[in-house]
Amino acid sequence: MIDARKRANSWAWIGLLMSAVGGISYYALISVPWIRSTALPNTILAVAGLLFSIIAFARKRTKTTILAGALSGLLSIGFLLSVHVLMRLPAPYGIVAVGQDANDFSIPNQYGQRIQLSSYEGKGPVLLVFYRGHW
Repeated sequence: MIDARKRANSWAWIGLLMSAVGGISYYALISVPWIRSTALPNTILAVAGLLFSIIAFARKRTKTTILAGALSGLLSIGFLLSVHVLMRLPAPYGIVAVGQDANDFSIPNQYGQRIQLSSYEGKGPVLLVFYRGHW
């Protein structure tokens, strides 16, 4: 039978592994649209890993549970902050409804030339597409 110390250490290492896999796999799989948009499986793994580490620490306070718990906490909290806080898009402002005239602005195109929205007036509908920078 495994004693309490070994069991707690096992839980701590499992928690650390889950936290690391949850955070790292998000960036490895960022090209998958539903993972990039929700990060749901990665969030579940990171939170579960943190919970495993907390349980291990609560059962037995050893150097291993403290170290693994601290690393798991740093990985999980760092991942959750980076995905759910730092990468969040800003709140939209000045939204223009479909069919409504937009305010005039100029912006560089892919060749670096400035294009003015008003220069397309009377030439038909204009579709503006903005891509997020890290895609």
